[in-house]
Amino acid sequence: MPDPKEEALKSIVKAHFGENLYNEKQDKIVNLIQEFLPNEKEGEAFDRATDQLLNTIHILTHSDSPKDEKTIESIKEILLKSLSE
Repeated sequence: MPDPKEEALKSIVKAHFGENLYNEKQDKIVNLIQEFLPNEKEGEAFDRATDQLLNTIHILTHSDSPKDEKTIESIKEILLKSLSE
């Protein structure tokens, strides 16, 4: 199965969370998708599961999601960790 690209991930997120949430939180979601994708220029391999992205989006877009940057970065570091680490 080929690695999902940004547009495919956007479609997955919309299907999972609905158009309303996607549209309300689009900037945050697009940023999370871009962080989730490997940096192809640096030769990074795709070694994350789509569920990791969906869990991260759920936690960071929920109404009582953390607001401070340190906590947000810690959550992303944990949830978007490479599966090969």
